Amino acid sequence: MIVVISLGFNENSPLRYMIRKGLKETDTILITYPRQSKEDERALRARQALIKIISSIYHEIKIVEFPVNVQDFYCAVMELGQKIAEIHEPDIYVNLSGGMRALIAEILSALELFRINSEVTISLEDGTGEITFRSSDLLPKTLDKVMLQIISEVHSGHGSIVNISNRLGVPKSTVWRKAVDLKKMGILLKEGKEYSLTDVGKLYAILNKNL
Repeated sequence: MIVVISLGFNENSPLRYMIRKGLKETDTILITYPRQSKEDERALRARQALIKIISSIYHEIKIVEFPVNVQDFYCAVMELGQKIAEIHEPDIYVNLSGGMRALIAEILSALELFRINSEVTISLEDGTGEITFRSSDLLPKTLDKVMLQIISEVHSGHGSIVNISNRLGVPKSTVWRKAVDLKKMGILLKEGKEYSLTDVGKLYAILNKNL
């Protein structure tokens, strides 16, 4: 497992996040922060404190400090994407609860452009909770006409293969095959004989209406 952190002036949020994830000695932590000629002392203290605490709990864990030139967007995205991809870990978790907004935007862009499938978590500024999503959910998906029609039908409450087939005038075998593909894409859920839309599927239903 690799945990990517965008670190700001406070180490508490990323520290809680990593402990909650259940780190192992074989995991890797990638701490990203702005590359500056004179680093802010608050950011330096937070990074040093985070490294000290994690190292005292997990003695063999690999911690990589990765400064990023946030003022050069395209260079930062390239460097971040290459760095995350080269670690070759199947399970990638990204916590973007701290750090510069520019750095957060660059990390998200790197995940998308390099097609790195990861779980992304961002804490709310008021401390009331957090949001979590898969970066792959934001990648464009290739959907044909029948797939878009199926999404529209399910969004309208017609969730069975037979119902969708009758309404679209498409063979049941075709609807079933397309529905299976949509489920694999994370767009449809199946409960019994009925299909429903995931949160990602609802986004595609809305986008489809606006096309």
